[in-house]
Order: sequence, then C-alpha cells, then structure tokens
Amino acid sequence: MRATPTIYVGLQLILPGETAPSHRHTPSAVRFVVEGEGGFTLVDGEKLPMGKGDLILTPPGLWHEHGHDGSGPVIWLDALDLPLVYGIEASYAIETPAAGHKRLGGPTARSTGRGIPTRCCASPGRTSGARSASWRR
Repeated sequence: MRATPTIYVGLQLILPGETAPSHRHTPSAVRFVVEGEGGFTLVDGEKLPMGKGDLILTPPGLWHEHGHDGSGPVIWLDALDLPLVYGIEASYAIETPAAGHKRLGGPTARSTGRGIPTRCCASPGRTSGARSASWRR
C-alpha cells in the first residue's frame, strides 16, 4: 500500500519454519516488529533477531533474507521507499535460488523501471559499505 508519495507499507506474516530466500533490491527497507518472537532477518551475513517492538533497517543493495525459528507467528510492518525508486526508474530486485550467499555465477538481474521488481537468480555480492541496524526494546 502506498502510504505517502515516496513510501510503501505492508504487513508481513512469517510462521515458524518459513523462510524468504536471500535477495537484494534498490529500495531501503524499515521493518518494525508488531507481534511475535523468534523471527529473524539475516542482512549481509549478520543475523538480526526479530521480537515485538524491534526495528530493523536494511540499506539498499544489501543481501538479506527472512526466517523464523520460533514457535508462534511473527508480524512486522515493512516500509520501503519503493515509489521514490520507481519514480526515478532505478528499481531492481535479485533473488538467489537458495539461502547462504554462495557464489552462483554471472548476474541476471533485470530492472523494471516502473511496476513490480523482477525476481531472478544472480551472483551475490556486497554492493555497499553500509551496515544494517537493529534496535531492541
């Protein structure tokens, strides 16, 4: 859902044992955990636990994935600067076929400009010196 002219927001639900494959994208992401314990975001190899009240920032271009090794559902609010990135036609998203950030070969990322980012396989690698951040209550 577009919350402002430059910010997209959405609620994410992850259940125990679920994972979201490793990926990276141009939009910056802010994740505020609304409910639950035991979820995590792995950003550029660093595991950041997710519990109610936590805030996790993921800078653009960093490899990250989500998972849940707890016992109940975890819900977080995603806020991304997606409309801004679409507006300047600089959007891309890359997904690895499996977690672990292993070298897979040449990149096959595609930009969509406007609309939904394309997801595909690519060569993982650090694109930014920026670090992720996590705050706990």
